[in-house]
Amino acid sequence: MNADTARTCTVRFCACLALLLATCMLASSSEQTPAALPPLTRTQVSPRIWECRFRSRVLGQDKRFVVVLPAKYQAQGPAWPVVYFLHGAGRHCRTLVDNAVTRQALLDAPFVTVHPDGGAGWWIDSPVDSKSRYQSHVTEVIALAEANFNVAGEPAKRGLGGWSMGGYGALLYAEAHPGQFRALATLLPLADFPNPALPKDQNHSIPPVLGRDPALWPSFNPLHAADKLKATAIFHVTGSDAFDRTMNERLHQRLTDLSIPHTFLLKPGRHMWPFVEQTLPEALKSLAQTLANDAAR
Repeated sequence: MNADTARTCTVRFCACLALLLATCMLASSSEQTPAALPPLTRTQVSPRIWECRFRSRVLGQDKRFVVVLPAKYQAQGPAWPVVYFLHGAGRHCRTLVDNAVTRQALLDAPFVTVHPDGGAGWWIDSPVDSKSRYQSHVTEVIALAEANFNVAGEPAKRGLGGWSMGGYGALLYAEAHPGQFRALATLLPLADFPNPALPKDQNHSIPPVLGRDPALWPSFNPLHAADKLKATAIFHVTGSDAFDRTMNERLHQRLTDLSIPHTFLLKPGRHMWPFVEQTLPEALKSLAQTLANDAAR
């Protein structure tokens, strides 16, 4: 092989090597890039209330969520505090805005509220139904809300809330994402569930998405991971005659044992819709105080 031939081979080898390296870097980069969010269609339901529809890539079906904006909301400028609020069983993402009392409470809030639709999925990634991934769906909705509205992504300006099944889901989601939400407010949450040891009148039937194997249930009981809530300001309220009273008293005791500051209220009432109407304003006030105090620091 003469010198010219050797130089030609060397140049070709270096070019091939460079191309190979560039291809590998591109492949690595695309693997690290998160999947693009699905397109979102926004419809204004009433002043400051939007219904958003999209094709969920987590669930493989068309879904929606509702966004309620505060009076002084602006699409530009500093990002607004936001609370993701999860509905109870048999309800949907529009339940709170379709009711005059709770709608006004949301409109009066000094932060954005986002209301996903959880169907009958209990806000968990089901251990027995691979198509029911509603905890992951919440993550999907959060990403869409942050991409399409001027809402904060930093933990100090984010809160979670919910009632009944939604309170259960909010507890589990906060525990699965420790430190990502500064405030948590739940009404009538199933705080010690599933727990077959509880008496029937202090319990709830096991939904299909949790399966029938009791060995699966402890990891879906929020009481068992309460230590993950140490960075979160917690408000929970239940009724004196609500079936979940014992569950919430146990959560209160567990948080106390863990030295986690929290507010627990026991008010007259049962595990029924009127209790949500009555206590939602107080829950929103608690969320507002925490998020405002942190934002001022």
